[in-house]
Amino acid sequence: MMTSQPVPPPPEEPANGRLLRLSASCPRCGSRPAVRVAPGVVQALAAHAPDARLATYQCQRRRCGAIFDLVARAFQQAS
Repeated sequence: MMTSQPVPPPPEEPANGRLLRLSASCPRCGSRPAVRVAPGVVQALAAHAPDARLATYQCQRRRCGAIFDLVARAFQQAS
């Protein structure tokens, strides 16, 4: 018998409630990553070299699937 677990509350919104969209696009199809970051992330990464590789992303667009780097600049220029 399965017991019900309480549903966790949703994550708290950033202080100003606004998430920022990364300044990056897929090199194959041009779509933008489905990733949003809080302003605090942008501030935390401000000192990194703009070309520093911070993560990779796999494009979610149908039939694309390209994997590309997300460099510090993409976070620093998020809007």
